[in-house]
Amino acid sequence: MKIQAAVVHEPGGEIVLEEVQLDEPKANEVLIKMVGTGVCHTDLGVQAQHVKTPLPIALGHEGTGSSKKSVRASRNLNRAIMGVVEDDSIPKLFIPELIAYFKAGKFPFDKLVKRYPFKKLHEVINDMHAGKTIKPVITY
Repeated sequence: MKIQAAVVHEPGGEIVLEEVQLDEPKANEVLIKMVGTGVCHTDLGVQAQHVKTPLPIALGHEGTGSSKKSVRASRNLNRAIMGVVEDDSIPKLFIPELIAYFKAGKFPFDKLVKRYPFKKLHEVINDMHAGKTIKPVITY
């Protein structure tokens, strides 16, 4: 299947949004429809090759999305999904805790997150280095 990905091709090279070919998910994999992703210092380290990684590579390991499409596709292929783990958190417990912290003024995530369109990726990087944003979210 064809997808869009933020790709870097050479050490220190520009991060470009391009169409790439992705294999269909295997029996032990889940396809997530990404709706947003962040750029973090690890991604910049990979881009600069401070974190030695084979290139080219699609960046953006932090994101949000939906697995509903992949669950349906997996059922159609007579595959069974045993479970999808979101790190060590349990969303139905973790998210209400975050909301309570936010309401109590202890977790100002509205001030931590800033959205940017992908075409402003260089602004994102500059804002992170300048301390203007803590958690940029890239949309496209």
